Amino acid sequence: MTALVHLLRQGRRAHLWIDESPAGRLVVRGDRRHAALADQLLARKADVLSVVHLWNGRTPILDWRRARVADDPAPCVLCRRSTLLRDPWDNLPCHKTCAEAAIRWGAVPVISDKRQVA
Repeated sequence: MTALVHLLRQGRRAHLWIDESPAGRLVVRGDRRHAALADQLLARKADVLSVVHLWNGRTPILDWRRARVADDPAPCVLCRRSTLLRDPWDNLPCHKTCAEAAIRWGAVPVISDKRQVA
């Protein structure tokens, strides 16, 4: 997920248009200077298609039914707070809400000194 989130964040910053066609194909449009980024997104087609509806705001949450719950907590790769969840793509420690915010808005939650989401 971390690699996918970073790709999507780069896509948002590059103002790429990413969506699913009616035929179920991944469509990436944007400036030609971002062709390499578009190729990287297309290389992860299955993963991008699984989150494209969240990216475009058509669904509010990710489907993490395949996600694993670990025995030992580890720091979330996005916000650094402790979590038992492992993302279903890369099996890295990650909160579902952190992944949703990163995909939808291109940003991760900001942690204050009191260890609460700011």
